[in-house]
Amino acid sequence: MRGHTLLRVICLLLPACAFAQVNAKGQFSCGENQRASLYRRPDLNFVAVGSPDAIKQWKTRPVLAFDGFDAVKYGFTRAEFYRWHLPVPGREDFDGTNNSKDRLTLAVRVVNPGGERWFELANPEKETEDQLYIQPLDQNDASENPEDTIEQHGSGPKPDEMFGWISIQLATSDVGLPLFILKYQHSDLEVYSANSFENKLLVDLRTSTPQSVNLVSCLVFEPIGGACSAQDEGHEGHDTLECQWDTKAGDFHCTMTTPYGSLHAVRTAQTDFYLLSGKPANPSSHDPADFVSDLRDLAFLIRNNNTNQTEGVLVSGLGPTTLLEHFKDLLPQTDVFVFASPGAGDMLNAHLSLVTLQADGKFDVQAIPKWGIAGDETDEYKTNDHKDVVPINAGDLYGASESYVPIDADDGYRTHILEQRPRFRAFDTILTVGSQKSSPVHVIYWVGLEAVDGKLVANAVRLAGESWVYGGCGEEYMEGTARSIRRKAGVAEATVGVQGRYNPESSSAFPPDYPTEGPNCVWTDLLHWKAGAGFRVRKLAEDCKAPHREVKITDDGSLELSSSK
Repeated sequence: MRGHTLLRVICLLLPACAFAQVNAKGQFSCGENQRASLYRRPDLNFVAVGSPDAIKQWKTRPVLAFDGFDAVKYGFTRAEFYRWHLPVPGREDFDGTNNSKDRLTLAVRVVNPGGERWFELANPEKETEDQLYIQPLDQNDASENPEDTIEQHGSGPKPDEMFGWISIQLATSDVGLPLFILKYQHSDLEVYSANSFENKLLVDLRTSTPQSVNLVSCLVFEPIGGACSAQDEGHEGHDTLECQWDTKAGDFHCTMTTPYGSLHAVRTAQTDFYLLSGKPANPSSHDPADFVSDLRDLAFLIRNNNTNQTEGVLVSGLGPTTLLEHFKDLLPQTDVFVFASPGAGDMLNAHLSLVTLQADGKFDVQAIPKWGIAGDETDEYKTNDHKDVVPINAGDLYGASESYVPIDADDGYRTHILEQRPRFRAFDTILTVGSQKSSPVHVIYWVGLEAVDGKLVANAVRLAGESWVYGGCGEEYMEGTARSIRRKAGVAEATVGVQGRYNPESSSAFPPDYPTEGPNCVWTDLLHWKAGAGFRVRKLAEDCKAPHREVKITDDGSLELSSSK
């Protein structure tokens, strides 16, 4: 108490001083509807201040003080933040409300019984200048976050001028730990969009020299008008960030999510890491023992009867993985496994993996190539300008690297053998996403495996699905799909009625029923397995007058058509 009383006395002697020493929540995160951009070790550096004139000038600025730190451990007992703002050259004509025209300037004074040291935030490089743009905080911010108001008011004088511009908090609930979160905001109004940025800068004073260790920019994006570029950006998925202080680890445990495979991906994937050290972390909702390192290990466990868990097994880099089929007679002395895991891309899909495990322990893992019955090259893809379908290749994923995994995917599978003969197997797979939800999404695949010259030819076709796909300019369409499947008994062959992408919910005005102008036909294909190659189709007929119909897939894989509009 004596130290706190002394500080209040000192604070009264300083111009516009506020006292702050209240526990923070231990969070470093963006809100649920904010788009997170995390900058590790941002190029926002503090430099020592030695000039008496510069120090004298800083002493005229509003100051916020924190005390009670261990001088032996950290080299100081008190830290003071002197805050101000300066105009940004070239932005003088902005109004300061819809567009910021100032940037943050900051000095830090650390005090110990033997003296003091001064530091200031160096002038940023041009490319990072916007990370310090600042304008008065939203008037609703204090009411929505009352703990910020308490910390700024503290027990000292009334809030100073900068209280309306920046919030400074202890980063954790440990009042003796000199980690601080500086929160400030700015707006950027463009022709077709309005952007509101809330920046949170994590400053570390544990070495007694301030360091900017992390910056997260939390964006609220709002499209204005009907411009396609703004509509497209408004429909994009975005990263999220949630970090919670882990006392045991002495670090923030962070979970970051991102669209899985493309900006308009229907799935999200997550990665867990420690913020200060940058080291990977185990997902807080799962025990490390839940994970299998790779498909090879999972295949070994199944072959050796060391596990009875074959559904939703968490595999590193893949997420929840399910064994679809296990064949022991396709290749000599070889176990053949087909696994499914959540696929990346704009449509809900399954990533299909083929694992061969020989008696001597040799193994091979490969992805089973897929194509779509309505003409898609694959269903694991990203969109390029919302026109061209670009297959996802290794190392080409947006947020689908091994560090980002769709760990919470809710996928279920049912399989049925279509055809079996020596050196050949074919089966169908019904993927159900969100089985516990009111409107689960179904996808039907046919998968074929053929032994040719001691190797396996594997191929899969996406026969039908219920995914909605973003088509650009704010429009969404149901995927192209089979609308009828007439199987030939005992073989992997069927006569299939097919239709392209379609919006069953559109009116006759806008948006349009179809993503392309001109005839939007339905057609009939003969689907069959071509020896040594995979599934192929041959067009039998076409009808450009028949209306498209909404296709519903039941849990057992039956197709149901709605009445035409």
